[in-house]
Amino acid sequence: MTAATLEAHPMTDPPQRRRLHIARGRQVKPVPHAEQARRYAEEYYQALRRWHVELAQASVPTISYDAFRPEPEVSTLGELLPARPSMLQLPDGQHYETDVAEAISVMSASRGQDRRAAGMLLDRLRSPHIRTPATLLRENGQWQPDAPRHAAWAVACLTLGVLLRDKQAERFLPYCRRAMEGRELAT
Repeated sequence: MTAATLEAHPMTDPPQRRRLHIARGRQVKPVPHAEQARRYAEEYYQALRRWHVELAQASVPTISYDAFRPEPEVSTLGELLPARPSMLQLPDGQHYETDVAEAISVMSASRGQDRRAAGMLLDRLRSPHIRTPATLLRENGQWQPDAPRHAAWAVACLTLGVLLRDKQAERFLPYCRRAMEGRELAT
């Protein structure tokens, strides 16, 4: 027996080694940031699923307006101020909740089929009455068994991230898109 036969023999090698040999034989190049992309998409997914908002700190002016008021005992401090904005925590930092909701609405109303589908998925994610996957990944960091379906959720979340100018989301979006289309190895 030669070394090449032993390397590919199913009875002598563990499955991981056989898979590596098959991948080399087909000249499939490993995806450099595949695991990082899956984990980052999962972080986005969980943040949007939770939709945890915090009120932004209101800034109160420290300037005295007494010199400009005819009656110093009347105070208008705080009147006609905009409501305190709520902030949504996403993997790349905090964003105004209204900006995130508006981006999702723009995606849902888009004429592009892919973007509209992603926006509709994110609308489903925000709705408390519609069941969505609890997680996109298994405990070992791989996609759930129906990889293209879960990768579609990842694409929707990362597309939103790109609209919010998240550089990491832009970097990882192509990998998740290939996984959604079934052109990428599921591992």
